[in-house]
Amino acid sequence: MKIALFGCKGVGKTTVGKKLAETLNLPHVDTDQFIVKQHGEKISIQEIFQNVGEKAFRNLEYSVIQEIIPLNDCVVSLGGGAPIDPHTRTLLNHFHLIHLTASPDYLWERVRSTQTSYLDKPLNQASFISIYEKRIPLYRSLAQEEINIEGKSPHEIASEVAML
Repeated sequence: MKIALFGCKGVGKTTVGKKLAETLNLPHVDTDQFIVKQHGEKISIQEIFQNVGEKAFRNLEYSVIQEIIPLNDCVVSLGGGAPIDPHTRTLLNHFHLIHLTASPDYLWERVRSTQTSYLDKPLNQASFISIYEKRIPLYRSLAQEEINIEGKSPHEIASEVAML
């Protein structure tokens, strides 16, 4: 089974993905880290996004997901914006989609001190919540399962996903 974790910035997709892959003894692929490796690991996702623009960045995500589909069972941590692209969404039916979620205030507290911008947008609470509110209906429509991460450790979340 190919499991894809997705959700808003701050839900712990990468951390939980690694724990889940370890729990299930499967390989883990993080699409953002895959893109960074393709660019020589000397550039951040934010810099790639700013240098090539959103459309080109979404094409990179699409290509990465195409490369993952032929793999055997694995755990994939998707970038928060990957499901937004309609072409990428068509590829997601190859995965068991797990939406990691939390309230916008909870997530804001997790991300506000770690980033100065959100890709090409200044990171402030209003812009973060605006992005959250735009994405949540789409995320919920795609999810086969939804897990609230609030108050749980990455290990607890991974264990919950593994029991699905």
